[in-house]
Amino acid sequence: MIPLFPLHTVLFPGGSLPLKIFEARYLDLISRCLRDDSGFGVNLIRAGAETGAAATCWPVGTYARITDWQSLSGGLLGVTVTGGKRYRILNAQTGDNNLLQGDVDWLQEGQALTAADLEREEHAWLRPLLEHYRLLPAEETETGTGGLIWRLADALPLPLPARQSLLELDSDVERLAELRKLLQQPARQ
Repeated sequence: MIPLFPLHTVLFPGGSLPLKIFEARYLDLISRCLRDDSGFGVNLIRAGAETGAAATCWPVGTYARITDWQSLSGGLLGVTVTGGKRYRILNAQTGDNNLLQGDVDWLQEGQALTAADLEREEHAWLRPLLEHYRLLPAEETETGTGGLIWRLADALPLPLPARQSLLELDSDVERLAELRKLLQQPARQ
């Protein structure tokens, strides 16, 4: 069982998220994570708010690890987290101080793209986008291009439902196809 932190944002694997912590339940959570060198789950809120009563969240989220923290004025705690593995909540329960906890199933990554895949003609639309966001492929590893599609999804100004849909997909190939589809949709006013 992992503690859950429902937010009005989506954290992608490899992504960074600054948080300002002030509620007792999350101050306790962060203290525990720092003490135990553990993390917590970040899930997009489906219904409810970030403060007060426990919110209902989408089932697929990202495990976050604290990478930096600092005391802020006004009794706030500043924390920066980095996204790790994705998971699906099997069941959630509200514990002390309205802190959500969930039994989770860790999701496996499907097919990763390689640098050669990105050079294929069908992906020609991708290069200008990667250049614009200064995301040219990092050195290729045995697992692909080092999370390039996650970094691109994080950089793009996508609405929360689209970000959540991308998080729920299991491979770079599926995420790239979905990104292309999203970018071809006309902008809505």
